[in-house]
Amino acid sequence: RPKRLCIRNELEASTAPSAPSLPAELWAHALQFLFFDEVIPITSRNSNFFLPDVSAEIRTLHVRHSQNLRESSENLKQFENVDDIYVFSLIEELEHQPAQHGRNRNVTNLHLDVETIENFIPFISHFPKLSVCFLGGLSSDSDFTYSLDGDQ
Repeated sequence: RPKRLCIRNELEASTAPSAPSLPAELWAHALQFLFFDEVIPITSRNSNFFLPDVSAEIRTLHVRHSQNLRESSENLKQFENVDDIYVFSLIEELEHQPAQHGRNRNVTNLHLDVETIENFIPFISHFPKLSVCFLGGLSSDSDFTYSLDGDQ
């Protein structure tokens, strides 16, 4: 008897009206505000959250961890229309010391991430429509970014 009840509930669930869904363009627009490591689980074909056609609508990626530059070619193929990439893992803060009495400047020790250097070119080569690319780092204050040309 409980088995029949279970089958009946599954049948009712399968015939219930589905919730309204958002168009792929809106999902893609929302996902562009997340970091790449947050986007991958949502758009992966192996994910429970997979949304068909959303990956192809994403135009901008923000990468904060160097290990994301080693993402599989299969996963990267789905982002075929990306034209802006911002990689924030090249320059890392090792130590940030705020200004103290007698010093009027903050002191920050920076480190170049070798894994980012090694994987950056192979990563961006997966995006044929790439037109804008930033390579730098995020400050611990998140007030600005570090870039190779010295701009902050």
